[in-house]
Amino acid sequence: MDIGWQARRIVKRAYADKHDQLADAAGHDEVATPDGNLAARATGDSLVLAAGRRHRHVHDLALEQLEAGERVRHDLVLEFFTVVHHAVPAPVRCEAALAETHLLVEALADRTDRQARLVRDGFSIDLKLFFEHDTTTAIHMEKRKIGNALTYSAKQWYKFAEWCARRGVNLDEAEAYATRALEEAGGYQARAESMAILAEIYYGRGEKDRALETMQKASDEDPFSGRYHRRWKAMKAGL
Repeated sequence: MDIGWQARRIVKRAYADKHDQLADAAGHDEVATPDGNLAARATGDSLVLAAGRRHRHVHDLALEQLEAGERVRHDLVLEFFTVVHHAVPAPVRCEAALAETHLLVEALADRTDRQARLVRDGFSIDLKLFFEHDTTTAIHMEKRKIGNALTYSAKQWYKFAEWCARRGVNLDEAEAYATRALEEAGGYQARAESMAILAEIYYGRGEKDRALETMQKASDEDPFSGRYHRRWKAMKAGL
């Protein structure tokens, strides 16, 4: 029995349920924030925002989901033990082996809970940013989530710049981090990714020509990936 696969299945199902509840609140895959201009669409790692409606009910659901997230580890362990005991009937059960399996289950549940906690933290930050309109606190929370690695890690510079660019906030600081990530990039793919984020930052600031030029450089840097050229065409079309 692949316990790791079972963990991924449970977590995937839990967050699919979360998305279904949010989507049901609005009657489609997008749900609104309080100002009526933005909405949450569930993704694998956080909530990305787009246009929608019915904000109050969705906000309440979001808070309920954050509270429910605290029960994820308990539910994981309970289902793991249920699976283990059903897979190994009492007549053929070895208590010593079962005890070792229980330790493995606890370890896997801890790891899965850490992964789920990152999702919940991202969810909390987006609530602060888009529902409460507290940009300063949201940025501080995102930096705190990244931790000390933001002072030395090119990967984290890129991730923070990407986070800012996708949400259209803190673009000047995001540009500085993306530029540093580009300077430290170790391969053509990393350079292309950093260029693409810089292009998104320029585009978010309304510097369309500069954004197109930078995205074209990203496409030239990594010609094996078509996503930069597709994004360049979308930018040119004003999307």
